[in-house]
Amino acid sequence: MALSGAEVIKVEPPGGDYSRGFAPRGPSGDGAAFTQLNHNKKSVVLDIETEEGRNSLQELLQDADVFIEDWGTGKAESLGLGYAHLERSNQRLIFCAITPFGEKGPLKDMPGSELVVQAVSSVSRSLGSMDAPPVRIGADIANLNTALMAYQAIIAALLHRERADQGQRIAVSQLGTLLSIWGALWMAYANPDDWVGFYCDNDISPRSYGLRTRSKEVHFGAPAPTREGGDEDILALFMELGVKEVTEDPLITGPNADPAIRHKLLANARMNPSLWEKYFLTMSSEEVIRKTSRGGTITVPINSLADVLSHPQTQTLDMVDNLTQSEAGTDKFLGLPWKGSWPKVELKAPPVLNQHRHKSTTRS
Repeated sequence: MALSGAEVIKVEPPGGDYSRGFAPRGPSGDGAAFTQLNHNKKSVVLDIETEEGRNSLQELLQDADVFIEDWGTGKAESLGLGYAHLERSNQRLIFCAITPFGEKGPLKDMPGSELVVQAVSSVSRSLGSMDAPPVRIGADIANLNTALMAYQAIIAALLHRERADQGQRIAVSQLGTLLSIWGALWMAYANPDDWVGFYCDNDISPRSYGLRTRSKEVHFGAPAPTREGGDEDILALFMELGVKEVTEDPLITGPNADPAIRHKLLANARMNPSLWEKYFLTMSSEEVIRKTSRGGTITVPINSLADVLSHPQTQTLDMVDNLTQSEAGTDKFLGLPWKGSWPKVELKAPPVLNQHRHKSTTRS
C-alpha cells in the first residue's frame, strides 16, 4: 500500500517488531525481511496493554481509512479496540482482522505459523514424491498470499465505501487463503469422471528438477507427437540433437516404418528425461536452448537469484530499486508487480523504531 502512495503507519510494541532482528541483517542493522516489507512506512511505538497506549491508538484511528490487526481472535475486542467500538468515532473505517485459521471453529484460538498452516491445509503434500514424506513449500505462501487477499478485500471495501459511504469489518484467514489458491486444482480431480486434464494435475504430479546441461539446469518441454501426422516436430528435434536411439531406429526412421508404431515409440522417447539429459550434458545451456527452441518447444534456464535479478526482462519490468542511505549504505528493494499511469512513488528507507511517534496524530 505504501508503494501505491498510501500513508502507512506501522504500530510497533515497545521492543519493536520482532522481525527487525531476523537474520540476515541489512546495512541499516534491521533484518532483511523487515527491511523489504516495511520501506516507505512510518513507525509509531504504542503499548496497547496500557490504557495510554490504547487511547493513543484510538486517537490515531479517528481519521484513518484502514486498520489492519493480526492479534488473534477476540484480542482487539478485549482491549476495547474492536470494530464495534472504533466505528463510533470513525464510521468510514475499514477494519481488517487477519488470523491463522479464522474466527470461528475448533481451531480459531490455535496459534499459527507458516509451517503449521501449510500442514493443516495439506499443501505440504504438493512437493516431493507421492511415496515420500510431505515437504514444506519454500516461500511463505500462507503469510504472503494472505496479505494479498487482505489487500484485495480492503480495496473492495474501499470501493463499497465510496458507493455507500460506510465502513466495514473484514476477516481474512491464512487457512482460507491456501484453500482458495488450491481450490481450482482440487476441483480438477475431485471427480475424475467429470473433469480431468494434463493442466490440472500440478499438485499431484512428480516433482520436476529440470534437466542438466554442461553448464546449468534447464526447464524443457518437448512438443507432444499427435496421431494426425504431427510427429514431424518431435522427430526433427531428436534429429537436431543427434539422438541416435531415435534417429537410427528403423522402426522410427526406416522407409517402411509403421506410423502407429513410430508414434508410440516417439511418445515414449519424449517422456524419457534421462534420454534428453544424456545429450543435453554434451552442450551448454545456451546451446540446448538454441537447438530446442523450435516447433512448439519452450526451453528456459533455471535461474539463480542473481540471474533473475540481473535479467533484462526483470530490469525492463523495473522490479528492482536501489536506495542509497548515507549512513547505512545501499539496499535493493523489490517493487510492485503492477504499474500504473500515476507518478512513481519515491522509494524511502524503512522507519527507525518509533521514528514518527510525535507526528502520529498530526500526520505531518
